[in-house]
Amino acid sequence: MRVLLVEDDKTVSSFIRRGLVQEGFSVEVSRDGRDAFHQALHYPYDVIVLDILIPFMDGFEVLAQIRNQGCRVPVLILSAKDAVAMIPDGATLMIGGFMGVGTPERLIDELVRQGKRNLTVIANDNALPGRGIGKLVDAGMVSRTIASHIGLNPETQRQMHAGAIKVDLVPQGTLIERIRAGGCGLGGVLTPTGVGTVVEEGKQRVEVAGKSYLVETALRADFALINAFLADYLGNLSYALTARNFNPTMAMAADTTIVTADNIVPVGVIAPDHVMTPAPLVDYLVTNG
Repeated sequence: MRVLLVEDDKTVSSFIRRGLVQEGFSVEVSRDGRDAFHQALHYPYDVIVLDILIPFMDGFEVLAQIRNQGCRVPVLILSAKDAVAMIPDGATLMIGGFMGVGTPERLIDELVRQGKRNLTVIANDNALPGRGIGKLVDAGMVSRTIASHIGLNPETQRQMHAGAIKVDLVPQGTLIERIRAGGCGLGGVLTPTGVGTVVEEGKQRVEVAGKSYLVETALRADFALINAFLADYLGNLSYALTARNFNPTMAMAADTTIVTADNIVPVGVIAPDHVMTPAPLVDYLVTNG
């Protein structure tokens, strides 16, 4: 496997390169953004290990430029700080997890540390105060949430009644199918759930074969924040049991997918039939170690 290591600090790059070479990788080092951009476009790499604070063009600009040129080589970023720094105030986030299980806690902690504001969060739930998405709610960072329930987070309820946060409650099956539709390039889905109830308000009803359905539009996000149990160096992902939940579906439905992984392993360790999210869907991979 051929690796492009982009790091201007010679001591750091030497350390990382030595470890990768010992694992059998072919490693080439670039020390600035302009050179990294040129190499990424003109040479066939399997993965790019990218530092952010590099001369001439920072890592974010390098990645944006190579993506604009159609280069989809997976990128590994070792810092949650760098990954979260690209998320602006006002962004729409999809966040994996079910009551905090399978939630990318490191990314959420870094969002809180960086003080992001006015976020729209699409998720199954708002977890609990002090846990998972609940940390974002506690910090007053969420202006809108689209979720299937908020019943176990009294802080979300308090902010909703105070007018500080807008809550869109969506039946759970409808929510995941709207996300799936967004990931598959569909405009939405038809569902009988909610016909004749308050869920129908403001929505189009259609008749198909004599049965009534609601048109539920697709959901997409600026960023999907995903947690996996295993990731390989290319970005193929596998999840642990029920921690899988919404994660693989959300990974398909965002412009940029950022993944934290408990374990990053060589290519081949994850059996092909155990890959639940393929590498082309992953833009940034952050180790949990």
